[in-house]
Amino acid sequence: MPRKRQTNGLTERARREEAQRYLDLAGVMFLELDDSGCISLINRKGCEILGVSEEDALGRNWFETFVPDDVRSRVEGWYASLMSGEAELHARAKNAVVSASGDERIIEWNNILLRDGSGEIVGTLSSGLDVTDAERAAQTQRVIHEIWNAAIAAKDTRELFSMIHQQLGTVLSADNFFIALYESDTDSLSLSYFVDEKDQDSFDSFPAGKTMTGYVVRNNTSLMLTRDEADEWVRAGILDIVGTPSQIWLGVPLRVRREVIGALVLQSYSNPEEYGSADRDMLEFISGQIGFAIERKRAELDLKASETRNRAIIDAVPDLMFQFDSECRFLTYEAPSESELAVPPEAFIGKRISEVFPRELAGSLETTVREVLATGSARLVEYRLPIPMPDGDERDFEARVVPSGGSTVLSVVRDITERKRAEDMLRALNEASLAMERTLSPDEVLDVATRHLKESGLSSVVAYVDDKGDRAHLRHIGLDQEPLAELLEEYGLAAEALFVSIDDNEVPRRVLRARETVFEPTPVALLRAVFPEADERRLRTVADDVGLSQSILAPLIAEDQVFGLLSVHSDHLRESDAAAVTAFANQLAAALRKATLLNELEESLEELRHTQDQLLQAQKMEAVGRLAGGVAHDFNNLLTAIKGYADLLLADSEIGDDVHADIEQIRKAADQAAALTKQLLAFSRRQPLQRRIIDLNKVVSEMDAMLRRLIGEDIELLSDLHDEIRVKADPGQVEQVIINLVVNARDAMPEGGRLSVKTKAVVLDEQACCSLPGARPGWFACISIEDTGSGIPREVMDQIFEPFFSTKGPGKGTGLGLAVVYGIVRQHEGWINVYSEPRHGTVFKIYIPAADGEADAAAGEGSETRRPRGENERILLVEDEKTVREFALRALRQSGYNVTAAADAEEALRIFRDRSDDFSLVFSDVVLPDKSGIRLVEELSEEAPDVRAMLTSGYTDQKSQWPMIEEKGYRFLQKPYSLPELLSAVRDAIADEDKADTGTAAEEEAAQAGEVEDGESYASRADG
Repeated sequence: MPRKRQTNGLTERARREEAQRYLDLAGVMFLELDDSGCISLINRKGCEILGVSEEDALGRNWFETFVPDDVRSRVEGWYASLMSGEAELHARAKNAVVSASGDERIIEWNNILLRDGSGEIVGTLSSGLDVTDAERAAQTQRVIHEIWNAAIAAKDTRELFSMIHQQLGTVLSADNFFIALYESDTDSLSLSYFVDEKDQDSFDSFPAGKTMTGYVVRNNTSLMLTRDEADEWVRAGILDIVGTPSQIWLGVPLRVRREVIGALVLQSYSNPEEYGSADRDMLEFISGQIGFAIERKRAELDLKASETRNRAIIDAVPDLMFQFDSECRFLTYEAPSESELAVPPEAFIGKRISEVFPRELAGSLETTVREVLATGSARLVEYRLPIPMPDGDERDFEARVVPSGGSTVLSVVRDITERKRAEDMLRALNEASLAMERTLSPDEVLDVATRHLKESGLSSVVAYVDDKGDRAHLRHIGLDQEPLAELLEEYGLAAEALFVSIDDNEVPRRVLRARETVFEPTPVALLRAVFPEADERRLRTVADDVGLSQSILAPLIAEDQVFGLLSVHSDHLRESDAAAVTAFANQLAAALRKATLLNELEESLEELRHTQDQLLQAQKMEAVGRLAGGVAHDFNNLLTAIKGYADLLLADSEIGDDVHADIEQIRKAADQAAALTKQLLAFSRRQPLQRRIIDLNKVVSEMDAMLRRLIGEDIELLSDLHDEIRVKADPGQVEQVIINLVVNARDAMPEGGRLSVKTKAVVLDEQACCSLPGARPGWFACISIEDTGSGIPREVMDQIFEPFFSTKGPGKGTGLGLAVVYGIVRQHEGWINVYSEPRHGTVFKIYIPAADGEADAAAGEGSETRRPRGENERILLVEDEKTVREFALRALRQSGYNVTAAADAEEALRIFRDRSDDFSLVFSDVVLPDKSGIRLVEELSEEAPDVRAMLTSGYTDQKSQWPMIEEKGYRFLQKPYSLPELLSAVRDAIADEDKADTGTAAEEEAAQAGEVEDGESYASRADG
């Protein structure tokens, strides 16, 4: 079993899978090998390239399955040395891989080593880019170059065709290959070169007729058919099959000066997928050069056959011909009369080479002449000469020197300046393409392309089509900027605002609509498209100044969409360069698309990391909230007993004043602890809300006087309240949020400052939510609290909402203020955004869903303070917490009630069933060890429908079952409760008085501060 590398848990796996998806979008293969060379991870793009499913790939040995046979043992041995630490990893590499179908692809790899926790090498992780097409483009250029060399070197057409076959075999499967030349007078095709595993000796020629080759020649178009498609054409009467049918047939026309002279054909008898559209396109591109090469060789052979034809050929082609004797003297000189190289024969005849050419070149040419005479073999020489000599522009020449009988040699000289220029341009474009592959952003791609083009004497402009599709905006200008800037200033334009109207200008329309590559010899035409109102003479001046001359414009296409154009400019451009510029434009478009996808991938990964951080923070706050709720429950039970027994002692008239004061302090401490518990519950979002529709501005306005007392005279309070903002909220909780934030702001401005309280209604869409963490679309009320204080340090920003975290000194705060704000806002289905800079103040923005409808009337204020006694009414008390149960039992009995206590639901049921008619009230805790208090009350109601019930709980989260209590309308007494609260609640429950919630928001605030006076009741009956 290959050893699997250990991961860092599900999060790392999730990140890796996310990275794989984005690498799929970028078209990049993702591969992980363990230390034995087996595949432990591969993405969809890798499976697509290799032609396997992920299940088939995982666990298979990479080298045995996907590395070509001829290098497998060497590569596998190197990998073993790499795993042992003896070999060094190549961070970037390029090699062939074999897919499941046997197809070889060229992959460019980026590699890193994988190590375990102890640093031991456990495998490799690689991303690979399929560069097969780029390699194929380079191979295509090489094949064309070799074909031209073959056209010169071959002694006859048979040898030329053999060389063409040999060169095509380096880039395509060419086991079955033929060249058929068309004879129009007989409408037949002669097989000038034929290599075939089935029909090698069957025939030498055949009628063009309805054959596939005839179809290619007659229609001047390429044709690629599978066996099934060919059969359908035969049945339709379009084609006749000649020879053995193949599984796939691919033919392209051979043209010379737009005339079809024949066809070049490849076929496979075994694999119907041997060729694809890319192969057809490449063959079409190469076939044009092959046609010229064939024609040249035929002309050369005809030249040798007849002196008359020789004379015609000399006049027709731009070649010079010299004949030398053994003393290297010029015997003859021939040049086309219209050639710019033609000079009077007497300039050469009878002179030695050394008398005509510079000494170094003459020495080389004389040596070549002697070698040809000595060996009888031809020689090919390239050299450079100034034309006209001795101080003209330098030109490149190619001289083919051959024996011409006796002791003479013949030299055919061709001006190859243009060919060299084209080769140099192709080389520069290839180098630019390779450099673009290594860039990581669209801007870098354009910079690299411009730099390489400029180094080869080419200037360029790139334009992008806008979203509407009717304009092409100039995105990157690789021209002399100063003259262009003057023209822009003259017309009041900015460089980034330059555009071309596509449909109003012929060249852009052909490029961007018809997807043509266009040669434009007139530079002013392009400037006029950008500056339609400019003077003609002014445009000519600018064109000269910026170096704008002959141009070739090609479309930029990605995913079958034209998104822009590339314009290349130079005095040396020719219409024949269009194919090379088109190929480069395709590579530029692919590089821009790849860079864009990589940028989007990086942005997505960064967004993912940010989202993960937010999730972790939310999970941490949720965990702390659950802890706070649990602590509050246990604390509530303890405080119920503490407060209750303190109230019982205070009710004893026999205790002295000193003892009475001590007990009063105990009670006040318990009230303060209860207020702290309420703050914990507010943070944990587990405190029941009494929500109603309120006018937010009214709540803030009514707090104005209170806030001014809180902040003092040295802080200026400003209010900016928009009209008609309503929310469904607990007004007391909203007040608590504002008070806490205002107090925090006050403490941040010890030397005074300015505090602003603002409200406004906002509507958020998807785009707006992207810039607001935690936001969601909708209509919201926004409360903004802004101060000019000391600000919040960045390093603690993520902790400010955690309970008990405080930047204040000891004794200056509990650290619950912002935690309470956080809990209340989240409980109201809102969120908080904080903006702060040290020494530049802080802004808290609170968003709460807005509500429709009229504001509800405030709850009634005031409550009669009294401590009622019972009249021996029977009460069934159900409480599992012993200390609370004993306090409630004692308190109720001392107050005149006949109380029976039970520790759980089963005991309560037994007691009730024995004397169900005697009980006036069932007073039960909600959370019991064996059954819910709500369920207990429901069962008792089934037996005695008229029995009254009241529930209590120290929990305020889902364990309190508050929504069900509200729904069923049960009375509820929240722990911790005091003796007066208990007696008032029991009185109201027995009397079945329909009490509203007593106590104002200010009383709630006082309760949280530990200042509730005896006799105040907070028991309520839910509305149901």
